[in-house]
Amino acid sequence: MDEARDYMRRRAWDAPPGHNFKDVTDAAVGRWPQNTALTDIRREAAELVVHDALARFDAYPLFNELGDAIVTGPTGNNLRDLRILLAG
Repeated sequence: MDEARDYMRRRAWDAPPGHNFKDVTDAAVGRWPQNTALTDIRREAAELVVHDALARFDAYPLFNELGDAIVTGPTGNNLRDLRILLAG
């Protein structure tokens, strides 16, 4: 439990396998499946991951990992689709 909190404090989301938050908490859940404190730790970690992504203005990797990213192509009517060619 303390190990999971330590990994969360260090924000070890992308650390190598076996040394990241998910692997540590998965192992703990395997040992203590009825421990509700692990659910609380995972919820806190999820909040930190979202907060970190929003603080960096970089939510795409988060939503992509969750499978919730909305990716649109050129629509023909969006300002972001505007292309300007300057000839001099």
